[in-house]
Amino acid sequence: MLNLFASQDQNIKNDVLSGITVALALVPESVAFAFVAGVSPVIGLYSAFFLGFVTAIFGGRPGMISGATGAMAVVVVTLVAQYGIEYLFPAVILAGALQIIVGLCRLGMLIRMVPHPVMLGFVNGLAIVIFTAQFGSFKSINGLGQLAFISGPALWIMLTLIGLTMSIIWLLPKFTRALPASLIAILFVTALSVVLNSSLDSRYAAENQSRVVLTVRDMLVSNATAAATADRAIEIDFYYTRVYDQSGLEAINSLAEKYEQQGKRLHLTHLSPECRDLLDRAGDLVEVNVSEDPQYHVATDRMSRAEKKNQRSNSSIGKTVAVAAE
Repeated sequence: MLNLFASQDQNIKNDVLSGITVALALVPESVAFAFVAGVSPVIGLYSAFFLGFVTAIFGGRPGMISGATGAMAVVVVTLVAQYGIEYLFPAVILAGALQIIVGLCRLGMLIRMVPHPVMLGFVNGLAIVIFTAQFGSFKSINGLGQLAFISGPALWIMLTLIGLTMSIIWLLPKFTRALPASLIAILFVTALSVVLNSSLDSRYAAENQSRVVLTVRDMLVSNATAAATADRAIEIDFYYTRVYDQSGLEAINSLAEKYEQQGKRLHLTHLSPECRDLLDRAGDLVEVNVSEDPQYHVATDRMSRAEKKNQRSNSSIGKTVAVAAE
C-alpha cells in the first residue's frame, strides 16, 4: 500500500495533463459541494487541495485521485445543520481513520459482496447530486436581495456554453486522443467566456450582474449577498397589540410591501389566537412570515404589579398565622 520507492513506468506528459485537468475541474466542483454541505467555499477549496496532496504523496495506486465528493457532501449536510461545523472536522478525521484501518486489514475484498444493482444505484444517485449541485451557477441576486434563476440572453448563453463543452468532450476523442478532451473543453470554453465578457454589452447580463457569463466569484458574491439580506429581518412584537378588523390587515400588508421592496423580511411575534385566525383568513392579502412565539417571558409593569400583589398577600397570610399562634 505504501510502496513509495517501487519502480513504475512514468509518463510526464500524461501526469501533467491529468493534474491540470483535475485541478481545473476540482475548483468549481469543491465550491458547489461546499454549498451542498452547508459550509464555507473556502473550506471546500482547502479540503480539495489537501486531499489531493496527501493522496498524491501517500496513495497506493499511480492513478488514484481524491477530492471533494458529492457522496460526502450529502452525508455531512445533516451533521452540519444539527450540530454545527465544529463537529464536521472530527467526523471527517474519524472517517479517514476508519479507511486506513480497512486498508491495513485488507478488507477491501468485502466490496465484492455488494450487489451490482446497489453500486449502480449509488453511482446514479451521486450523478444526480452532482447535477443538482450545478444549479447554483444558474442563480443570481435579484432586486429583493434573493437568489433567483437567471433568464433572458444570459441563460441562453450559459446553456450554449454547456452544450459546447459537452460536444467537445464527446467529439474530440473521435479525432485525436493526444490531449484530454476534458482539458481542451475547459480551456476553450474558459477562453470563450473571457472573450464574451469583454466584448458583449452588459445589457445581456443577468440582473444585478456586470458580466454576461457568470464566474465562480459572481456565484460566491451572490450567495454572500443573499445570506446577508436574509439576516436583515424586521420583527414586530404584538404583545400589547391586537388585530381585529380589515384595517389592521391592510396596515400589516402595507408594512410587508415596504420591507419587501428593501429586501427585508417581516416577522410578527406574540400574536393572539384571534390575530392568527384573521391572518389565516386573509390568504394572499398579507405576505409576512409569522414567527412562533419565543419561549421567554417579558418583564412588564403588569408582571411587577402582580408580584407586589403576591408579596402583600403572602405578608398578610404570615400575619394571620402569627396571630393564630398567639
